[in-house]
Amino acid sequence: MTQIKLISIFLIVLISFSVNAQITGRVADKDNKTSIPFANAIAINTSDSSIVKASITDENGNYSIEKLKDGNYFIKVIILGYKDFYSEQIEFKKETKITVDCKISTSSENLESFDVIAKVPFLEQQAGKMIVNVSDHITGVSGSMRDVMKKIPGILVVNNKISMAGNQNVTILIDGRPTQYLDMQTLMSELPAEDIDKIEVISQPDAGMEATGTGGVINIILKKNRLSGTNGAIWSGFGYGELAKYSLGGSINHRKNKINVFANGGYSYNTSVENLIIERKIDNDTYNQATYQPSYPKTYRINGGLDYDVTEQQSLGFSLRHVQSYNNRTHENNTSIKSLDTDTIFTLKTYNKMARKWYYNSANFYYNIDLDTNGKKLNFTTNYGSYDNQNSSTIATHADYNINYPTQKNGEPGETDIYAAKLDLTLPFNKKFKLTSGLKYSYANVDSDLQAYIENNGSGFINNVSLSNHFIFNEKIYAVYLMQNFNSKKISFNAGLRYEHSLSEGYSVTIDSTNDRTISQLFPSAGVTIPVTKKLGTNLAYSYRIQRPSYNTLNPFISYLDPYTFEKGNTNLRPELTHSGKFSLTYENQPFFNLEYSKTADVLMLVTEQDDNSGVSFATTANLKQLEKYGASFFFPLDFIKKLEGYGGIITTYQKYEAPYLDDIYNKEKFNYTLFIEASSNITKTFKVEASAWYTSNNLEGIMESNSLYGVSFGARKTFFDNHLTISSSIDDAFYEYWTANINYSNMDVDIKSTWETRIFRINIVYRFGNRFLKKRKHQSNSAQEELNRANQKK
Repeated sequence: MTQIKLISIFLIVLISFSVNAQITGRVADKDNKTSIPFANAIAINTSDSSIVKASITDENGNYSIEKLKDGNYFIKVIILGYKDFYSEQIEFKKETKITVDCKISTSSENLESFDVIAKVPFLEQQAGKMIVNVSDHITGVSGSMRDVMKKIPGILVVNNKISMAGNQNVTILIDGRPTQYLDMQTLMSELPAEDIDKIEVISQPDAGMEATGTGGVINIILKKNRLSGTNGAIWSGFGYGELAKYSLGGSINHRKNKINVFANGGYSYNTSVENLIIERKIDNDTYNQATYQPSYPKTYRINGGLDYDVTEQQSLGFSLRHVQSYNNRTHENNTSIKSLDTDTIFTLKTYNKMARKWYYNSANFYYNIDLDTNGKKLNFTTNYGSYDNQNSSTIATHADYNINYPTQKNGEPGETDIYAAKLDLTLPFNKKFKLTSGLKYSYANVDSDLQAYIENNGSGFINNVSLSNHFIFNEKIYAVYLMQNFNSKKISFNAGLRYEHSLSEGYSVTIDSTNDRTISQLFPSAGVTIPVTKKLGTNLAYSYRIQRPSYNTLNPFISYLDPYTFEKGNTNLRPELTHSGKFSLTYENQPFFNLEYSKTADVLMLVTEQDDNSGVSFATTANLKQLEKYGASFFFPLDFIKKLEGYGGIITTYQKYEAPYLDDIYNKEKFNYTLFIEASSNITKTFKVEASAWYTSNNLEGIMESNSLYGVSFGARKTFFDNHLTISSSIDDAFYEYWTANINYSNMDVDIKSTWETRIFRINIVYRFGNRFLKKRKHQSNSAQEELNRANQKK
């Protein structure tokens, strides 16, 4: 707490020193008072009408003109769609600060007669992060978030589990607003790709972001409605691979003067099929296990909210969200056990009939204050999210030789509540230098009550005390950060320090056992960008990060695949800590060449263990002592080819594990490379085609060594009626190789194969209506996003 007090006192002192000689002001629409970004504010000498200095307004409409000589000036504002504005004459003297606010009127010209085209590159590189602009692309973006993720260079999606360069501990953020409080599988399959604008792959987050995410941070930025007046869209999609899938929905937005009201909703039936095939060898016995895993989720969602500009300096808003889903399915497992000693084959079939029903509700509020026209501002956000699931399952096994496996029934109710609040202060000293600081508090409570029942000799069910478990987890996190940014034509630099203090408790009611953990840690970060030429630039970034175990991995519940295979949580997990650095070369702000290094302690990794006597194997998450990783990547554009756009590249990674595990020492290293290419061509102004392909070589994922795999997809898009109607189609994974891996460690000899739906044909229809004039809507961050994402993670 002493560090928090010192930083707070320091910030108060800084506020009083943030004034210098300059002309500042805010450019706003005269009628509706909204801020106007990217306008030209020009200081003109009244004596000869010569241009002396100029500035461009930021996203809040603020401008600043410095280092003017004594004299008389007026301010001229120019921007497309508005009449030129001229201020009154200003008498300027050194060591003074003058505020000139500019209220401008719209032009009588019809903006729709102008055809303005802005070409956004698919990849952009900034210090510590790569931006993937996916909204204008076809393949992979007619389905779900899972399909879009496959477009990101270096990201591997297998069974809805994401890994980045072999690291499974990837943190997913969604646009600063609450995500669905689901497990990762549901999140991946239910978020519509149509909603996604771009994705930030953040390898080096700054101090303003939560310190979680040692395996990289993926920030999914949803599309924003930036239009004034009333506008919206309706959409519908259909797909077919092994199962049919469809979705429909709509959105509406009304923006006028100080008020913006928005709402959207939809229904999706996003089916999927996955298969897991395992072969295990134990002495002279071979276990062959194949599991068929279909999914039929029916999901309804609706959300809405309001933004209100109280004054020109103050704004507030709120949003509400409700999601509910039903997914009744049966997983079928076939197991055969072959013994070379007796030359017999024993078979059994397990049916896991599951009923999944859950509800998610959230409420979010923000309040922003512009303390002056120079960019000094205060932002407050608070969030609440609740997740209620009522799940049940029945597991029945039929075996040879009249061997009886009692039927099991599980009731799996669970409730989760998350509260969070965040306060951020931005203090610009001038156009080049600013300080940012903030405080955050979050509280999470997860209450899961697994009640297991076992068949009692055909006379009903009795409670299975050995499997039943009531588990309660709660956690409080206090955080404070301070960050400084310096930007000039020659160099951009940021450095920050974040302090987090967390208190967590996992309590097993059933066995009256409690695990407490307190973590207090400082997390430094820094980044610098230096232009070499007008087009060539360099980035260098460093960060120290933490990955706390997800709530589900700490939960000791046992989930059976069949009588010989299950997955369980680990209440003794420790968080992993990572030092990482990255150097990048960019060309026109697009990634060109990168070098990376990271060193992680207490690596959180999904592993397997096996009992040779019973033949039972289970998966769990464990801490491996250390992982070192070296990486290099090279990107190149395809624009030099006539009528072709896109990019290609290669990512290489070298991993080295060092960990005592299962009474042995696991020392293993592996070199991996990934090739990728994405190409598109505009056949006409309204018709576009696209193709993408990727290949990754053998890789190391903890104690598993995976084999090479690849995928190729195609797509086309046609627009009609002046871009109001868009029809797109794609074939995802037209050519492919499934994921396979093996485990050869300690007493384990295991081969694994995972398959999924491929050659999925999709067609998507979107119709947009309403006003088409551009107005920028303020983006609000979500103070609860880290806690929501930890709850989304699977075991």
